Formats: sequence, structure tokens, C-alpha cells
Amino acid sequence: MKKYEFELEPYTRDVLFPHHLIKSKKEILELLMEATRYMLIKAPMDAEQAKGRAEKIVLLIDKMSRLFICSDNKAYSIVYPFTVINQENNELRFEFQKDGVEISVDHQLISHFISVLKSESFYSNCSLDFADPIDRMEDDFNKNFWVFTRYLLLMEDGYVRYDIDEKSYRNALAQGNPHTHPLHHIDIFYTSNVACKFGLESPMDNECFIDCINVKTNCKYLKTR
Repeated sequence: MKKYEFELEPYTRDVLFPHHLIKSKKEILELLMEATRYMLIKAPMDAEQAKGRAEKIVLLIDKMSRLFICSDNKAYSIVYPFTVINQENNELRFEFQKDGVEISVDHQLISHFISVLKSESFYSNCSLDFADPIDRMEDDFNKNFWVFTRYLLLMEDGYVRYDIDEKSYRNALAQGNPHTHPLHHIDIFYTSNVACKFGLESPMDNECFIDCINVKTNCKYLKTR
């Protein structure tokens, strides 16, 4: 397993921790690409620099690769679908490698992909409106742009979030239902019709959160009553 940790600058923190709940796959993909854009320009920290740092990006590369975005009171994780290549200068390079297709995940690809996600045609009721910008990208930029886009749209993103939500907890407490929204909790999925919440009896630090999701370490157990 390879582990890369990046200092989280304030301006990037505001991008990767939006001031609203994540509620769509589209938002997940935007965060994935913004984090990748940041890691392209930011060298990983060494072990001493990363030690004890709460706000950071952690990239675990293994059979199941994951991206962790961590702060003081919340953290979330999504699957990381790209191959990571550590270059001699300690900078990272990212490649999309699926079904015989290889594309460099660079600043240009990231910008094009995000522009397609944010385009009005993405929400059009006509499929041809969305197909048109994809077709232009294949002609003008990369013939495999649709292969890349299709894979990301269909992949299972594996979203998991740890949160300390004092406001919602106090509201639940005031209504006499504190266990419907525990102060410390883990959310799985992000849309209201499928999301589920697991309460925690005490705070969870970032390393514990990462360990809970890491399939190579011992499992944590839920207490049943």
C-alpha cells in the first residue's frame, strides 16, 4: 500500500468542503477532479510534516484506492479511480487506464471534464444536447473523452463521511430525539432516499476514520443492542 499526504491550504479547503451537503454524483466527481488538480501542483508531505496534521488530503493506493479529505471536525472519503505514478522529483502523475484506454489526467483534461459537468446541456431533456459537447471534445481534444466520462459517471464512488454536527444534534435533543442525529456520526451515501447514519459514542480522529475504511486493516465492530 502506498500513502500520500498533502497539506490542505485554506483556499482548497473551501473548495473541497463546500458549505452545503453533497447531494449528487456530479458534485462527487467535481470534488474528485478538484482534489486531483490540487495534487498535481502540491508535493506530498513527508512523514514528519504530516504527523499530527488534521487538515490534509490523504491518498491511499492499493487494490482498493481511496481519497480522504480531512479537517478538524469532519472528513469524507471516495474511491480513487486513477493510476498514480510517483516521478523522480516526488511529484505525482495520474493516468486513467481502463479497457485498453490510457489518458493522462492533467490540468487540461480536468478543466474540460468539469466544464462538461457544469454545462447547461448536462441537464437538458434532450440527449443530443449533452452528446454535442462530448463529440466536440472527442474531435478537438481526445478521441477517448467519452470513454473517460462514461466510466466516471457509472463508477461506484463509495462516499462515506464522518461528521461532528452540533447544530443538528441540538435540534434533535430539543425535540427529545437525540439518537436520531448523534453529535458524532458516520454518513453513508448522500441522497436523502438512501443515506444512512451510524452514531458514534465518542469523537473519531482522521487516522481512525481512515483505518475504518482501509480493507487491509482489522475491521471495527458495531455494537448491537
